[in-house]
Amino acid sequence: MLPPDTRRDENDNPGILRSEEYGARCAVAQRPLRPDFAARPVVASAARGLPPGVFATALATVARFPSGYDRAYYAGIAWERRAKARYRGSSHGAHDRVYEWIAGAMELFEEAERLRGTGNDDAILRWNACVRFLGVHKEVAPRGVEVTDPIVSE
Repeated sequence: MLPPDTRRDENDNPGILRSEEYGARCAVAQRPLRPDFAARPVVASAARGLPPGVFATALATVARFPSGYDRAYYAGIAWERRAKARYRGSSHGAHDRVYEWIAGAMELFEEAERLRGTGNDDAILRWNACVRFLGVHKEVAPRGVEVTDPIVSE
């Protein structure tokens, strides 16, 4: 049995807060917004491929993070996961959009790498994951670049 004050989301799931509720919860407690908690709805919304308004709200939450590293890193994760969700659920025509989003995520990871603390290689690992994704999915290419299959002769 859940305590009576347990928050529920719009689908009546317990314990899940929307991104704006994370910020409000931290503000009420007079603590700075904690990226490790606030990023959870950002990553979840990106991975589910929710409507643009929800994703924009999630990115607005990331923009309020106090650290430049956290802003770049978590925004990069959001864009990377949104791109991969779009790839999984889209037709061939969306591949140029997926490429743009992955490339944008890579730029954010590069920025996070410049701002990282000593021994924190998370941004480098995420950037490498994007490179591997593009290497495996050759059909994901920038606009105007047509990817063709090799000609196989007898």
